[in-house]
Amino acid sequence: MIFWYVLIFGVALVNAKYCRQGFYPDYLGKEQGNAIKGVFIMLVFIAHALTEIKHCGFGFERPLDRAAQLFHLDMGQLIVAMFLFYSGYGVMTSLMTKGSGYLTTFPKKRILATLLNFDVAVCIFLVVGLLLSRPVVWAKLPLSFIAWDNVGNSNWYIFVILCCYVLFYLVFLVAKNRYLPGALLVAALSLVLMLILRRVKEVPYWYSTVLVFPAGIFYALYAHPLEKMIQRYYWLVLPGLLAMFLILHFVSLPRLHGVTFNVQAIVFALLIVVLTMKARIGNKWLLWCGMSLFPLYIYQRLPMSIIRAVAGEAWVCSNANLFIGVCFLLTMGITWVYYRFLKISFQSGKALS
Repeated sequence: MIFWYVLIFGVALVNAKYCRQGFYPDYLGKEQGNAIKGVFIMLVFIAHALTEIKHCGFGFERPLDRAAQLFHLDMGQLIVAMFLFYSGYGVMTSLMTKGSGYLTTFPKKRILATLLNFDVAVCIFLVVGLLLSRPVVWAKLPLSFIAWDNVGNSNWYIFVILCCYVLFYLVFLVAKNRYLPGALLVAALSLVLMLILRRVKEVPYWYSTVLVFPAGIFYALYAHPLEKMIQRYYWLVLPGLLAMFLILHFVSLPRLHGVTFNVQAIVFALLIVVLTMKARIGNKWLLWCGMSLFPLYIYQRLPMSIIRAVAGEAWVCSNANLFIGVCFLLTMGITWVYYRFLKISFQSGKALS
């Protein structure tokens, strides 16, 4: 089972580069950001696949299988931190670059596009569930269309990112070009959102990474002075962030109503950002995966649920690696179908970025 993680990181090393002198100026550019997201969306895929296998009764008894499970459990919600960071950074950078015109099109191109494409996926999951004779709680369906609930699809991240987009839009609709007050208000409202989700949702992943989004906004706001400081003291900043992350990750600290893990996720995101100043992922397939983030995230559970229902849980347990491989190939195929027939777009970019 650990083979899949080794494969992902091995692919990431293909065409990877290291900057011996100086730093990569485009370490937060779209190409590098998409390549990084490509790595993490593959980690999300493996995490979901391992969850499906576990639900089928797979014991993870062999040492390498236990190692894969431990890595999956240890990483937890950190695998989505970069998505939120890059989203916050991206919307803030676009606002500062394009001005008020960016906000004018934001509701349609960013919020509505994401929601409509998600709703198409909800309908597909619903139809597949009915074909597989799965019981449907019809009372949950209306809330499923706003990602508060689900019909077998992934939904929590979509709900959180839509809330972050709405907060960003409403705040800067009022704040306009007063970027610092706007960023502070988005951070404050994100904290409120985190506390609300902590109260009404039982599972931590709903709220454990919310604050990474405003962290990306602040990095965009102060990118130039932060870059100068980090690059000047790079070999102090990098181990400092690593030490901070390890302390937050392994030392038992007060949970502080979910804030502690949010801080850990922010430190993790910053650690990846600092690493990309010197190291560069150049794999074209991972770049494509990052550009195809939305369908890869939303539809990856579809083949998993179909195969589990058709082949049976016993088959999944006996052929765990084959299950992962087939689901991966089918997810690639569904992604092609999404761009060919399903995608609703109001712009040339992706609905989820």
